[in-house]
Amino acid sequence: MKIKNNTKVLVSALGLLFSSSISFSADTEFTQFKNQQAQGVQSVKDEFAQYKKELEDGFAAYKKAYKAAYEADKKAVKNIWGDYRPGDKKSWVQYDESGVRKSVNFESGEVELEIIVDEKYADKKAEDALKRKILALLTTTRLEAFKGDSVSQSVEKKIANLPHVKTAKVSNTPVMSAMIPEVRLKDTTKIRKISQTFTDQSKTDVRTAKKPGKKVVRVKFKIPTNAPEKSKQFIAKAKKIADKEELPLTLVMAIMETESAFNPMAKSGVPAYGLMQIVPRSAGQDATKYLFGKAKILSPSYLYDSDKNIEIGGAYLHILYFNYLNKIEDPVSRLYCAIAAYNTGAGNVAKAFTGKKNINKASVIINKLTPKQVYQKLRKQLPYAETQHYVKKVANKLEKYQHI
Repeated sequence: MKIKNNTKVLVSALGLLFSSSISFSADTEFTQFKNQQAQGVQSVKDEFAQYKKELEDGFAAYKKAYKAAYEADKKAVKNIWGDYRPGDKKSWVQYDESGVRKSVNFESGEVELEIIVDEKYADKKAEDALKRKILALLTTTRLEAFKGDSVSQSVEKKIANLPHVKTAKVSNTPVMSAMIPEVRLKDTTKIRKISQTFTDQSKTDVRTAKKPGKKVVRVKFKIPTNAPEKSKQFIAKAKKIADKEELPLTLVMAIMETESAFNPMAKSGVPAYGLMQIVPRSAGQDATKYLFGKAKILSPSYLYDSDKNIEIGGAYLHILYFNYLNKIEDPVSRLYCAIAAYNTGAGNVAKAFTGKKNINKASVIINKLTPKQVYQKLRKQLPYAETQHYVKKVANKLEKYQHI
């Protein structure tokens, strides 16, 4: 009996020990699991924080690089010319190695070639030198124009190796191909003939330069402009993007014309780049997050790729129309607000209706108005006169592209 009782006690003790060890093991495993989960969450948080820091540092470096390059270019040009004329949204301006300044206004079609020379330099000799540059101007490619843009080149080099930067190869399509489709065909005989026509039509004038003892000789001519004709090489891509983003093609084309007049080398001091004037930190950041899952920093080379520029512009319009402004019920009212927001942001659109930047609260008011009343309110109450005019310009251009 004693042995049996002892055996029972031993079995009972072993049972308790075994069950407590199982409990201990389970608790340990659960604790380890919780710790691993916590570590995983913290790791994700750390990784995201690092990404955000790299992105912010990248945009800060971008801004710094652009400002430094712009000021350096301005100083160098003013040292030679006494003034500074950078390119802008509608005009492509280039300074070549021989000291000639070329300027093409894609909106008006006006072309100027200028050279700064000593006051005693023969006008006819300078004129002939400029006229010989017309052919080269017509055949300059976007890649050559990009390489000749000292500001963009400097920015590209400074940010190319930073994290989260997207670059691209600029195409060899002639810059002038939108205005003169024949130059894209690379028919030398035909291009020479066109060049000679512009040479014969050109006018020459001379003015005193802003640099003492210098004068500027200018040769100028005009290329006939027709916006729907200029837009032809961009329509196929614009249609593809409009379909993908569920947008009216007329909206994409009207925005593109208003932003750049189809100047593929368009830029402004924000800086904004390309056909749809993409600002890397605002539209570029929102659009890349939507397209790629994470925001990226878009280099000048990426935005001077016309197809990529249209893709980013279309994505940003989609975000405005379907995300930021989605509480506006009437599609036409929302369209007008999207046009304004493309230029100035959804917050400033809200301010036109409430005085504050909350677009959801503004949507309540907008939904009580007719599209015509919304349009009139935007034209009169938007915070900036530039955006007030912008809404009108784009709205007026919508009909132009109804039949493409």
